[in-house]
Amino acid sequence: MAGENDNKQQVVASPHPRIPQPWENNPYHPLYLHHSDQTGGALIPISLEEDNYQTWQEAIIDALDVKNKAGFIDGTQKKPEEDGEEQQ
Repeated sequence: MAGENDNKQQVVASPHPRIPQPWENNPYHPLYLHHSDQTGGALIPISLEEDNYQTWQEAIIDALDVKNKAGFIDGTQKKPEEDGEEQQ
């Protein structure tokens, strides 16, 4: 006969609890990902064609700027240091 504690899950505390990084809870930080940031979704309804680069460029930069990600494209957001907190 099975014991009554067989179906209970055991919770074990980690000896090294995960410490949230400052950028994880700061929506103004460029590395912050909001739950609505979908990696597979289209940012703009305009497809890049041979004759609409200027319109597409303005739309994509505006969309990235709203999400605080334009710095990755224009170079103002520098790559994090390899041993920095943003690499963890």
